[in-house]
Amino acid sequence: MNNEGSIKDLAFIITFVFVIAIVGLMVFKISSEFTTQINNMDQAPEMAKEGTTQVNGYFTSVIDEGFLFVVIGLAILSIALAALVKVHPVFLVFFIIALVILISVSMVLANVYEEMASSDILKVEADQLGFMSNTMLYLPWFVAGLGSLIAIIMYKSRGGPVQFR
Repeated sequence: MNNEGSIKDLAFIITFVFVIAIVGLMVFKISSEFTTQINNMDQAPEMAKEGTTQVNGYFTSVIDEGFLFVVIGLAILSIALAALVKVHPVFLVFFIIALVILISVSMVLANVYEEMASSDILKVEADQLGFMSNTMLYLPWFVAGLGSLIAIIMYKSRGGPVQFR
């Protein structure tokens, strides 16, 4: 059986998105703290203070929009790979069971991120990362929608190309 696009892709996307969100939030926190420390130093020149503040401002959009780009890219790639798979419809039941499990796992991961982002230490940084926070908030819905779309594409394309006469 060919397995270019399957439930494994969705599990990878969930894990990868969660890890990138956590790492991105931590890196942004470190960058913000670094900027704060530079700005509080009396011996630092004004040019250094302005530079670190400006770089930290750019860093916000790079992390946030880069995260969105990666999530959308992975979703498109997974959909494209699902079109390459020919699966017998009897396996749809197993796919649905696995999808429900993955939705449950994504709920847990979304709650873990939400708890982390709502802590006093990371709240300010998490509020600045809008795309990342919203994507993680709606991760179970994203997984359900993407998983349903993958199932439709995988199990719909079983008959091969339609020939018109």
